[in-house]
Amino acid sequence: MTFKPIAAGILLMIAAQTYAYEDSGTVEAGHWELELGIERASAANGDETALELAATLSHGLGKNLDIFISAPYQSNKVADESRQKGLADMSLGLKWRFIEHDNLNLALAASASLPNGDEKKGLGAGRSQYAANLIADYQLSEFTFFANSGYTYANNRAGENKDIWNLALAAEYAFSETFAANLEWSSERNTEAGVHQHPAYLGAGITWSPAEQLDVDLGYQHGLNHAADDHIVSAAVTLHF
Repeated sequence: MTFKPIAAGILLMIAAQTYAYEDSGTVEAGHWELELGIERASAANGDETALELAATLSHGLGKNLDIFISAPYQSNKVADESRQKGLADMSLGLKWRFIEHDNLNLALAASASLPNGDEKKGLGAGRSQYAANLIADYQLSEFTFFANSGYTYANNRAGENKDIWNLALAAEYAFSETFAANLEWSSERNTEAGVHQHPAYLGAGITWSPAEQLDVDLGYQHGLNHAADDHIVSAAVTLHF
């Protein structure tokens, strides 16, 4: 497994959160949401690790529309090379939930990255990138089912693929108003040019909401092939105000 900081940044830009999938929910108009997250990706042999911290601030503009800004910090270590760390590319985006029909919701999320990360250290792409993600969720009693399909124009100077697709499927079960668990599958096109095996993951997570203003998420993803990181562990705290 070879960790690629640019590839990891694509997922962050699409949805800066604990899970690979995104839901259709938007921040209530006039309100704010702050998410503080951490993610660690590693190889089974321990030679390669990537740690990412991210702060994402969202604001509700209307009933079904919000905007966000995300600022990540990365610390990457590859084999015998020195550790590279610092601010990575920031991103700006919005989410619009355009269909609410019975238990079915459809939303569109779009974002753009700012090339502020140090490209020479592998902390940025050196160019702006753009992403769009179509989100669907359907509630059936205590179960909620999710499907995401997205595209990223991953503009870069590293000779990597620029047209990247991503897919995610998930199911969540709500045990109560304060506790839920999920299972997910996700994949995206390999950023390495000429490689036809695409990273795929199987993951699980839990969400604890001890108060109306607070959510705590814990997630784990296991790589299903050699193109994927072997292990990804993540956590996030979200404040609503």
